[in-house]
Amino acid sequence: MMGGGASALPATERAGDGPESPQPPSPPTEDEVAAQKRKRVHSDDDESQAQLDCYPYAFSPLLLFAPGSYFDKGYSNYHAVARFFSSVLEVDMLDNVLCDRKNLLYEELLDLVNDRQMLVTCCIDAHFTAFQMLGGHQLIYYDPAKQGTTLFSGDAAKRLAIYLLLKCGYGNSQHVQDNPEEYYSSMTSSSTRRLIFKTYRDMNKPYGGSGLSYGGKPCAFDLREWFLCNVKSCPGDMSTQKTGNTCYFQTYLFALLCKTGGPLRLKSGVLNVPDVARLERSSVAVARFLLEFWRGPDGALRPLTNANVVLDFHRYESAVYYGTMVEYLESRGGPAPRYPEQLDFVLDYLRRTRILHRYSRFSLQGAVAAAPNTKSLQKIKESENATAYLAGGHYYKYRASSLGFGFTAYIFMKLRSFSRFQALRKNQLLAYYDRLKPILEDIASCDAVKAGPARDYYFLAQFEAGQRELVDAHHYGYAADLASLLRKAGHANRDLDARVRSVNQALTDAVYFSTSRQSDYEEFIDVRDLPRYKQIHDDFLSNFMSFEFFLKYIGLGMTDEDPKVKDISALTRHAFYATKLMSRQTHRMEYEFEKEVLNNAARATLRKYTQTLDPGAQLGRGYRVSLRIGQGFAYSKYNTLMHFLNVCENYWRNPDLSGL
Repeated sequence: MMGGGASALPATERAGDGPESPQPPSPPTEDEVAAQKRKRVHSDDDESQAQLDCYPYAFSPLLLFAPGSYFDKGYSNYHAVARFFSSVLEVDMLDNVLCDRKNLLYEELLDLVNDRQMLVTCCIDAHFTAFQMLGGHQLIYYDPAKQGTTLFSGDAAKRLAIYLLLKCGYGNSQHVQDNPEEYYSSMTSSSTRRLIFKTYRDMNKPYGGSGLSYGGKPCAFDLREWFLCNVKSCPGDMSTQKTGNTCYFQTYLFALLCKTGGPLRLKSGVLNVPDVARLERSSVAVARFLLEFWRGPDGALRPLTNANVVLDFHRYESAVYYGTMVEYLESRGGPAPRYPEQLDFVLDYLRRTRILHRYSRFSLQGAVAAAPNTKSLQKIKESENATAYLAGGHYYKYRASSLGFGFTAYIFMKLRSFSRFQALRKNQLLAYYDRLKPILEDIASCDAVKAGPARDYYFLAQFEAGQRELVDAHHYGYAADLASLLRKAGHANRDLDARVRSVNQALTDAVYFSTSRQSDYEEFIDVRDLPRYKQIHDDFLSNFMSFEFFLKYIGLGMTDEDPKVKDISALTRHAFYATKLMSRQTHRMEYEFEKEVLNNAARATLRKYTQTLDPGAQLGRGYRVSLRIGQGFAYSKYNTLMHFLNVCENYWRNPDLSGL
């Protein structure tokens, strides 16, 4: 049997809130955010305690302090770097920055970017660039592959901004595609709309223009000193990327100059940086934080934020950026932190701490919603590739058209591990989480769940992600299986059974059941009559979503399901049928169309469906795990959350981990 496992814009004020409207809680301060990231962890071998920062940073000094040829890709982005340095800067580097898609028409987005004089980061063909709007239809463009910056004015600035916004897909491109004539190229269309459509059309031609030949001219800053982001020998120019995969970091340095030294103003053809003092403080803070990351001056340790720290730490010796950071701090009049000593603190912690993670010491502080907003949530109505969507690493982004369709045999028979089965169950629960929330939130308090030896195996992955809905779904998947196994072994737990039955009772109206009679098995049982079918009703309330239930019942129907069709029948909806009945029917020919459709579906899926399940599962089964690191496994050098589990990929195949 298989097994378990930012918006860049500031929020606008709500209009029309009266004096009696409840006030939202104030946002957390930097100190409160930092406190949420840390945990007090007690060492097994030492009575002392270490302050740990366990925030899952998506950027690491290991990515920067490495030889230029070590990484074949950048493996980070502007948003990740901005979050990495957020605790040491005076300025919010994500405020008034466009770095992700907005649900706006491109003409609206262009006006927004120009009116607010926003910084826009662009990633085209895995290469990061950026431009800063200056107002007055002017922008300054920066490409990390070229020294210096380029000034675009007037119509050239407008055309370049439209090209980059379209190329990055920051606006509603579908609207341009769907309304080319009546909105963008009609006689009443504005010049901006015509330019947007022309740029979109040219950009999608097989041999479109580069988009950057708009007549810009070089423009320097009025800096006289080296501030890390500019060139030491020529302070007026922005520096270039020092290795082939650090364009994202250089883009961040350009943003650092624009936001901490700004707002920039163009004076006599030169870019004026008014707040040089804050730029200096910020650049020093960035360089110092990189060299003190693993153990900060406040004593906070970060040994668990990247699993390759022991293997890759020494590569700083050949890294260009490491020498740059040390040289810059020394040029500011102070000694640079001794970076090699950082590894000693990490190794000392790892030696003293035998067990890095204890289940009981994780908390749900700062939990975030698991489901994305409704605009990005996708409905799955076709069985082709549905398993990858509903039971893959990003299962929480998708929803099955119905509960029955999500468990159809077409999807179920393609599951290859218990972790995917668990992910599919969680996906199905998320669709009904609002009605199940009071029960699921309390499922972990059941004594049987608390004492379960396999609880950590079900739960480890999403506990790290900190999403409450997925945490509750993890617990319930374990609770459903445990209740089924206890009942099968004759040791039923009343409290656990009552909780499972209450969840399934709430889902009664979301599924369809066949009568499972040979004479009319194509007919569905009315939900009001379901209690009259005692065996089916009891199996559903007691075992639904456990593997015992799927051994007895199989979900069948057409390969696709359209929930908009109002007619409810075996041809339009998926329902559960008795496995034994459908096993007999696979060898029969029926003259009624609906029955023959179901028979054909059973013929195509039943064998693979039953092979997916292990009928011998029992409460007392044990197993032994042996991991041979270095024998056939390539230890990943890339910075992904908890990728240390890649060494046991053949044992632990969990979409929660592989999708992070």
